[in-house]
Amino acid sequence: MADAFTRRECVAVVATALSAGCLPGDSSGARRDVSSPETGQSTTTATETTATAIGTEGGSVPETAVPTPSPSACPAEPRVPEPSADHGDLPSIPDPPDTLGEASVRAYVETYEYAYKYREMAGYGEGLVEFNLDSSTEASRVGPNAVLVTSGYAMDHGRWDDGEGTPYGYFDGHRYSFAYLVTHEAVWRATRRETENPPDPRVDGTVLECF
Repeated sequence: MADAFTRRECVAVVATALSAGCLPGDSSGARRDVSSPETGQSTTTATETTATAIGTEGGSVPETAVPTPSPSACPAEPRVPEPSADHGDLPSIPDPPDTLGEASVRAYVETYEYAYKYREMAGYGEGLVEFNLDSSTEASRVGPNAVLVTSGYAMDHGRWDDGEGTPYGYFDGHRYSFAYLVTHEAVWRATRRETENPPDPRVDGTVLECF
């Protein structure tokens, strides 16, 4: 029968295991899963982004923390382009939806984006006589009081006048993607010059207004 380990041998074995990162609590940077004492299911540590998906009207979207607007981020007026030239009556910025249903938020966002892009295009000069915005949107619930609306493709187009009130020619704007996050507290907007891959306003969005 082999002799029992000496104390020095035991210390050597433990040191070897620690250096290999085999014991709990190692600092190797590897992902750690811990068992929930309530459910027994594996949950990730707090430093990792949750990857759970929520089933919604527009499919599944990653569950990301819904932001809360800070008072300093809330503008006194809606943060939209204001053209200096006179273009007559501009499209109104819509009032927030009465409820955060996906259908009502989707309609709200489509109206908001049209008003935003109209003002942006009107900022290039006088004589905008026709404006259209083509887009396809999807609405997804990302929290109890939060709806994400995305469009993987959008493009504005229309007509200018010739300086004397007569429409001439047509223009096509840049293709782009956009997304809005609407909560009971605020609305965020994010865009990128890239289609089929909308940005995430929870991460890259700008607060347009607070409610």
